[in-house]
Amino acid sequence: MRLNNNNCWGHPTWCSDIEEKKSQLKSVKSQDKQIRSVYLVDFLFVKSDRVIYKVRFEDILYIESVGDYVKIFTCNKHYVTHFSLKKLEGILPSGFFPRVHKSYIVSVSKIDSIDGNIINVQKDKIPIGRNYKHNFLGLIHSYGC
Repeated sequence: MRLNNNNCWGHPTWCSDIEEKKSQLKSVKSQDKQIRSVYLVDFLFVKSDRVIYKVRFEDILYIESVGDYVKIFTCNKHYVTHFSLKKLEGILPSGFFPRVHKSYIVSVSKIDSIDGNIINVQKDKIPIGRNYKHNFLGLIHSYGC
């Protein structure tokens, strides 16, 4: 017996069925990972002043980098913790928490307005960095503008 076009021995229909099942399985595994990351993890734990706090993503207004630390601002409080902005970027859902400046990540749902290169979140003003503006405005336009 020789290999056919599908690199399988003999029965081409079996081989195509097997390849199709493999493809479906990969798709299901990928979707499962996405679902788990979207629905099961909607918070993070941060240590601030020797206390570990649970901070829900929906409560975050924005995050500011201050040296080796970050300040996580929520409606009621802010937390100073030893995290890098890069690490938080990897934890937070990027479509909802874009990096807008070398020192800032903002929650899209908490933006009140954008005026030129300034994002207004409640009473605070967050600058939009030149290197981040194009991607940020593209994301904003995807929400309808």
